[in-house]
Amino acid sequence: MESNKSVVSKTRYSNIELFRIVSTLLVLIVHFNGWFVGGLPTSYDFSTISVQEGVQLYIQGLSCCCVNCFLIISGWYGLKLKFRSIWKIWLVLISIYIPCFFLECLLNHNFVIWRFVDSIVAFSRDSYYIQNYLILIFLSPVLNSFVEKFGRRITPFVLALWGIEFIVEYIFRSKYIYIEHGYSLFHFVVMYFLARTAYLNKEMLFRVKGRTYLIAYFIAASLIALGRGIFASKGVYLTGYSCPLNIIESFCLFLFFTQLSINARTINSIASTTLSVYILQVTFPVIDFLKRIDGYLLNNFDYFIYLILAFIVIIVFFLLSSIYAVLMEKIMTPVFSPLGKCLEKKTLNFFTYEG
Repeated sequence: MESNKSVVSKTRYSNIELFRIVSTLLVLIVHFNGWFVGGLPTSYDFSTISVQEGVQLYIQGLSCCCVNCFLIISGWYGLKLKFRSIWKIWLVLISIYIPCFFLECLLNHNFVIWRFVDSIVAFSRDSYYIQNYLILIFLSPVLNSFVEKFGRRITPFVLALWGIEFIVEYIFRSKYIYIEHGYSLFHFVVMYFLARTAYLNKEMLFRVKGRTYLIAYFIAASLIALGRGIFASKGVYLTGYSCPLNIIESFCLFLFFTQLSINARTINSIASTTLSVYILQVTFPVIDFLKRIDGYLLNNFDYFIYLILAFIVIIVFFLLSSIYAVLMEKIMTPVFSPLGKCLEKKTLNFFTYEG
């Protein structure tokens, strides 16, 4: 019998938590590989392309699915509009934004009051991922109701919605609904629906062996890298989160991990800190520090030595960020827990759209 339940058990499965860790590492890799060092070249000559340019292209192909991977996890399990979820995100954000704000003040010898207020509000800070994700949480009762009512019958609708995203961005190149490269709320909704649809059809998807999905992931990465090189500046669409190849690549990697059998508390614990790692690496002055390290390594070492050193830096940064997240949670939980419980009771009637 088909179950249309929109939100499934949030039990921490170590294989999915490992996928969450890998997704976070892919975020760091994609940034170290391109953004932190000024981006990829705008044109390539395949008759003279260097080994460095080729490897950089392939690394970009492998890692550009990172954000989609996070959205797949959310869609697979389903989001639920709960005060506690939003509160936890806010605590993570202020545990990073406020200390980083004061560090920025020390470095720049300048205190800007609106920046301080912005750091406290947290959700107002420039972060397309957090802001889109927050709105997605608020939309989840509506999205989940649709899934619960129609079950697997939503599949043609979801595929049509995905097709609209592709046609609007890749065929008509329209900018008016701001789909560009998948940094939009529209893309977050599309990915949520695609992942919910995948979950509803998981029995069929699980008939394919995990290694087949892994091979498909590497093939998709190769096609993205090749297309990015051939089409140069226009090839940025291939590494965009809304690119169909990118989306397929992310699902292939996810479905590979779903078939792993792992049970490790350490993995689950580390995975719980990944949001902090993500936010830290794009927050000033941390991001400026990482850019300086990345640029120094690239400019002062042979490229293959750079790759090794950069990966070590990524791992060290990930571990230090995880330790920071755990320490901040221990400090902030006793301080903010009473306020959180009070606000949760006060807003109980507002967050009662789902069982």
